[in-house]
Amino acid sequence: MEERVIISRMKAESFLIKDPSLHDINAPFYKWLIENGFKHAWYKGHYVCCDWVYVNITHKLYADGMPGIPVVTPTGNHAITIDEFMTIWNIYERYKGKDMLVMD
Repeated sequence: MEERVIISRMKAESFLIKDPSLHDINAPFYKWLIENGFKHAWYKGHYVCCDWVYVNITHKLYADGMPGIPVVTPTGNHAITIDEFMTIWNIYERYKGKDMLVMD
């Protein structure tokens, strides 16, 4: 018998963002995260060999990528670009401060 999957029991997800600029800890996107209230939330630091970062917009947390280690499940099981992330971010910013189901 197949076990029933319950959404509330699934692992946490974050957007996985990949960009060549993210090799540099001083990349503009890292600065943008900090300026917008995101906090570094991982045990390890930055690896120059990694050009990806995990970003959780619900809790405003981020974690640098690690070689061979999936820090958290990426939303959609794939990386997105910084531009794609910013599109998603801007959609949610439009609803900031509104009740959860208010779309105006």
